[in-house]
This record gives sequence, C-alpha cells and structure tokens, in this order.
Amino acid sequence: MKNNFTLLKNITLGLILAMTFAANSAKAQYYNEMLKIGDVRYSWNTYNGSIDTLTFEIKPKGLFTEIGMYFDFSHRGTSFVTGDSLEVQMLFKLPLNAEVTDMWLWIEDSIVKAGIYDRWTASQIYEEIVARRVDPAILYKWAYNDWNTNSLVYTDMYMFRIFPMMTDLPRKAKITYLIPNDDMGSFLANINLPINIVKLSNLEILQTKIKYFPEYQMSNPLLMENSSINFTTQTDPIEGTYYEALVPNAKTYNSLTVSLSNSNPQPMFAGTYQDVNQNNNYYEIQVIPNQLFGLSKTKKVLFLFDYIDNLCNGYTANQLISSIQAKIHNELQPTDSFNIMISGMYTDALSNTWIPADSLSIENTFTNFTSASFNNYSSLPSLLMDGITFIQDNGNNGAIFLIASSNSNGGYSEANSLNSDFIALMDTAIIPIQIIDLDDFDTYTEYHYIGGQYFYGNEYLYTNLAMLTAGEYMTLQEMSFSEMMDNAFQRISGYLTSFDLYVSMESGFTFANYNLTNNASMAYYDQPYKRIGKYAGTGRFRIIASAQLPNGQIFQSEILVDPTDVNPLDSTSRASWTAQLIHEMMTYPQSNSVVSNIINTSIQNRVLCDYTAFLALEPGLGNLNGEGDTPITSQNISEIKNQFEIFPNPASSVLNISMELKENNHVTIELYDISGRKIMTLNNSDLYSGKQTLSFDISAIPAGLYICKIMAGENILESKRISIVR
Repeated sequence: MKNNFTLLKNITLGLILAMTFAANSAKAQYYNEMLKIGDVRYSWNTYNGSIDTLTFEIKPKGLFTEIGMYFDFSHRGTSFVTGDSLEVQMLFKLPLNAEVTDMWLWIEDSIVKAGIYDRWTASQIYEEIVARRVDPAILYKWAYNDWNTNSLVYTDMYMFRIFPMMTDLPRKAKITYLIPNDDMGSFLANINLPINIVKLSNLEILQTKIKYFPEYQMSNPLLMENSSINFTTQTDPIEGTYYEALVPNAKTYNSLTVSLSNSNPQPMFAGTYQDVNQNNNYYEIQVIPNQLFGLSKTKKVLFLFDYIDNLCNGYTANQLISSIQAKIHNELQPTDSFNIMISGMYTDALSNTWIPADSLSIENTFTNFTSASFNNYSSLPSLLMDGITFIQDNGNNGAIFLIASSNSNGGYSEANSLNSDFIALMDTAIIPIQIIDLDDFDTYTEYHYIGGQYFYGNEYLYTNLAMLTAGEYMTLQEMSFSEMMDNAFQRISGYLTSFDLYVSMESGFTFANYNLTNNASMAYYDQPYKRIGKYAGTGRFRIIASAQLPNGQIFQSEILVDPTDVNPLDSTSRASWTAQLIHEMMTYPQSNSVVSNIINTSIQNRVLCDYTAFLALEPGLGNLNGEGDTPITSQNISEIKNQFEIFPNPASSVLNISMELKENNHVTIELYDISGRKIMTLNNSDLYSGKQTLSFDISAIPAGLYICKIMAGENILESKRISIVR
C-alpha cells in the first residue's frame, strides 16, 4: 500500500489538519463536525469524504455497553485520481459520557491494534511516518487554541486521521467506546447510536449494519425509528450468536435507537472483575429505589406540541408522532394516563380528560393524531396556559412534556413576563415541565444576549421555566429526541430528597468508589442508581440503601448478594472505573504532576483522555500487540537523520542541547508545559550543519515536567519530556 504513492519529502504540519498542540484557532472547527479527504501536498485540495460501509457492534458489559464502530472510508464524490496523496480527517462527537477505549487499523490483510501514548509522542510519530510513506492512524480529543488566554480549550469532540487513503481501495478502521447502560432492571432498555457520524458521510452510505450481542437476558432488538427493519439471528464461531440488521438509507434518519426487551428484569444488578495482572478487584452495583423500597406512583403525562415544521429539520411530524406512540407504549402502564394538546389559534386537545395508557386506548388516540394536526405557527403562551389549566381541572396531578420547535418568545422581558404568569397560574402546586427543544438553531435563528451570555431561540425562556418548575430543559443540540424522551420519563415518577448507598463485603471492604448517577443526593423512583469501585475480601456483597421522601418519611433496605447472582465482568470494568478516576483527577488544579499522573493512568489502562492519543502503526514499527503497550519514541523509527541529546535531565538552572544536523536549517527550540502551553522560546535562528551544543538559562522556570520541542521550519525534529528541579 505504502509504495503506491509518490510524496514530496518535506510534508509540513501546515499541509494537514494540525494536531492539538498546533490547534487551529478558528472556533468554527470546534463547533462543526466534518469528514474530509485531503491531498496532503496541497492544503486547498480537500473534499467532503464518504463512508462506504459502517457497522455498529453493540455488546453489553455490565453497567456499560461497548460500542464498536467499523468504518470503510473512501474518496467517492471527489475528483482525486490515482497517485494523489490523501488523508482522512474526521472530526466528530460522541455522547458526553462516552469513554474511548480502543482503535484498530486495517493494513492490507493485517489488523493493527493501536497503542496509546502521550499526545506529544503520538503527534511526532504521526508526522514523521507520514513523511516516510507508511500507514498511521491517530485518534485524540479535539481542542482549539484560545488566543485570549493562549491556552488550549478541550472539547467533547474527537479527531480521527488516517494516512494514506487510496483512490482504488477504501481504508478500514474501528473505534471502540463505552457508554453507561440504560436501566437493567426494567422490561425495556434503549441504546442510542451516534447518528451524527452517519450524517458526516457526503454520499449515502452503501451499507449500514447494526450487530447486537445479547447478554443479561436483554434480547429481541428493535430499531425504534423503523420497526419494519428485521434483526436476523447470526452465529460467529468465536463470539457466538448475535442479531444483525441492515439499515437502508441511514442518512435519512435523525436518530438510531435500538430497543431491547428483558424477559426477567431484576431489582438489583451486581458484577465483578478480578484483574490478575494489576492485582485489583472491581465491582459494579445497580439498584432502583422504587424496587428497593416498594415505592410506586401513577404517572400522568400531558404532551404539549408547539411544532413548526420549517424550524425543525431534524424530525418530521410523522417521525415525532411514531416515536411518541412507541414511548407511551414502552414507558407507561395501563394504570397510567396521558393526553395530547396541540398549539393553534385555539388549543386542540385530543381528549377533555386523561386517556388510559392501555394498548387499545393508545391505538385509538393515535388514529386521530396525524401530521395534519399541526399548525405552521406558534401559540406557545396559550398552549402552556391551557396545559396548566387542564392538569389543574383534572386532579392537579401530572407532568407536562413541552415538545416545541418555535423560537419567537426568547427575549429577556417577554420570557420573564411569561414565566411569571405561568408560575402565578400554578397557585396551589408547581407542575413539573420537561422541555424538549427541537429548534435547529440554524443561521436564521434569532439570538438574545442576556447577562453576558447568548441564548438562541427560546433557550432563555425554556431554561428558566424548567428551573422554576423542577423540570429539565433538553435540546436537540445536545441529544437525540429519543434520549430527551428517555430523560423526561425518568423524572416524572416521583423523587427522593436524599438517597445513599453503602456497599461492603461480609469479610472485607470496598474502596475507591464512584457514583455513576447524577445528583447523587436526590434520586428519582425509577432512575437506576449505579456505583462502581474496587473491593478486597471474600463473601457476599452487603448493600445498605437509605432514602427520604419529600414529606420526611424515611426508608432503609439491606441486601446480601448471593454469589450465584453476581455476574462475571471483563476488562471493560477496569476501563470504566479508570475513566471515573481520570475525571476526578481532571477536577484538580492541572499541575505538571497531576497531568503526568493522568497520562500514565490513561496509558496503563487504555482509556483515552485529553492528554493522550491512540496511534496505530504499520506492523514492524513497534510493539502494538495487546494491552499496556510500551510507548514508541522517535528512536524506534528508522532513518533518523538528525541526532539530539538534551542534558542534564533532570535539569536545574542550565539546559544543554547537543545536536548533529545533516544540513543547514532554521531551528526553533521551544519549551512547553505538560498541558501544551508554551513557556519559552529557547532558540529561533539559523544553524549550520554539523555537531554543536547550545546552552540555555532556565533558572526562572518553575520546577515541574516540560516538553522540549525542536523544529526545522515547521517540521518537528525532536520532542522530549524533561524535568526541571530546584
């Protein structure tokens, strides 16, 4: 593969998308996901790229689900020809709670498992081997340079790059990440796949496939957006039975949600993993408050639609109606109730009373609810007033789901007046309002600058209304419609003002515990409460849970987990625990020692963080087999032309750099702290070929870990970590 290209010898960083430490300062790139195919010789010669095939592989792993994404990238839709030196660049988002744990690259018939390195090492290796015409791929978290503070701002986006792309053969790669599971104690669970990645393909994906590997009695996968798509049973000689479905025209979907059924849901889940290599034992526990304490509450949901079609490019009216119908079937019991009201000159209610949530009533209701029911204008204030009045007139018990794409009530004065009126109308009891904002926030959306912050469309109105009514504001900018509905339903079952969980062993103890549930001091009846940690000892797990209701009533429950009820877990349990540890360390002041500890933890456990990168190389360029690979340095790559030595290391007041240059060159030597902030330029001058030693005064630099970067022009010649002591 590598011999199919004729490259210029001096490929510079300016010809390809910059790595983090030379991040593009244009914030537009931070906000915009993209898939590009570019000619590394000519920075202007770039086209939107396409994906030939995309496979999502879903594997439940205890309290987490492992998602493997298999890509075949191609140059379809571009004008590149044989011999062009192409690179794939994909900037994309994953869910905020996703943890990237692996990357593979196909090189001809071989699969290379990526190593994980600090970003400096990965950056240097990638640029050097691109110039040597071998096959690298790199994955890291995206950051942009804030020129106001001269520092990097890390984002929730990722950059994935592969070189070279061939015009006559796609490039195949895999990215793996973990995501927290839905409720394992319910009859239904949903897994939301990243539809945003599907939409990055310039041309329609030739084949989109979903594979689900059943576990924990979760089976019968169903694609929520199109229940007519069949999952067929397949068998793999190694991994066993799985379900598979092909999704035609995947780019036309606005979400991809796999729904799973549980034939025998349990009120509690427990799992353990014994890591013999690191001599650690990990556990995962999930409990659900209403099942622990025997709590229940009849649910009543009023859906308010202020939907304007041309303000919501993400979903059609028919898609929304179909999804709402499925959610009511899945989330409500026959003893629960619902109703639907639609904005118009006069608010249209499908019923004057609550509608029972049994199957027959649901089907009859949605026979009369079609896309023709919507109006193409907003009457949001009247709709909300009528919705509040309906609940008050029918028992004053229920929650409101406002589903809206309108954006004409977001000004400061108007929004504050409306919210005052809404709250005044709730004179006896606050009605929770869950707000699902479907406004696309496109370039034509009006924005409001309030309190030093920009609010788009009705964002200011909704944010405050949700806060005043103990609801939640959710937006299409952050999650899919299906995810927003899942979150909304979890918050209407009643809540506990306090909740605490204590986990121990009969003969031993647990430690280094992390809660995976937000707002740990308050829990909703139906919302699973999850904890992971380490343990030492033997015997049964002892779980003690206590809680208090808003009326002051106190509950307590104790469970001894029989060993036969504990599920065996694998190394993903270690990875998920490591991710929580890294998140905790990221909240500390980012001193050099803290950042160094984060990097080492990330590398040792193969969990991507802000300061590390996955790097896959051509076979033979390093030890990249299995977990915990030894990081590769530039000395592992053959044909190093220039020799450098930095001493002493650790250094105190003087730093010496001895070098042997093969030719005259303009050499820049810079010192960065471990987070990527430039501290000092040591040299910026022309140097002659041959041996020479330069000395620099570093007495004013604080003690800590630093990176010394040596460049010839824009090419990185050397990048070494040094320690300064006092």
